[in-house]
Amino acid sequence: MEPQVGTTYRSIRERLTALLDEETTRRPDAWELPVPACPGWTVRDVLAHLVGNLEDGRAGRLSGPPGPPPP
Repeated sequence: MEPQVGTTYRSIRERLTALLDEETTRRPDAWELPVPACPGWTVRDVLAHLVGNLEDGRAGRLSGPPGPPPP
């Protein structure tokens, strides 16, 4: 893993952990809160997406990080 990828991953993990901290998840509406970095997505959507990526990685369905967006 390239150093920049590791740093980016750590930053994302820390921000996600903050979103999912114990105090926040006690709120009845916590899973439906919008995620500013992902317009149109809720906390539930982002977590489901990340868990799905992990499952795909473990099952060998991913070949690496995504490439650059198309022009």
